[in-house]
Amino acid sequence: MLLDGTYLLSLQLSGELYLIGWMKGLTEMILQIVAVFIGRDGSMGFRTGKEYKLWFFEKNGMYYISRRSENAVAIPYDTMNAVKKNWKL
Repeated sequence: MLLDGTYLLSLQLSGELYLIGWMKGLTEMILQIVAVFIGRDGSMGFRTGKEYKLWFFEKNGMYYISRRSENAVAIPYDTMNAVKKNWKL
């Protein structure tokens, strides 16, 4: 655990290793990530090629990505492959 109470977790995707922070949510682990949107420009308000600070979590077998803000909508993905088609993690 770091001094600010954040834990570090490593995540491996496509053979590349990433270090990401995480915190405990009420019912699930919520990851704090920085990712580049590579999906269709304007989809869900995201711009292709732009880097975003996001929340990432899994719940009931679905993966969710959300902007780091109070009123953000969580975008559902059914597989990690679907996430990787839209985001460079």
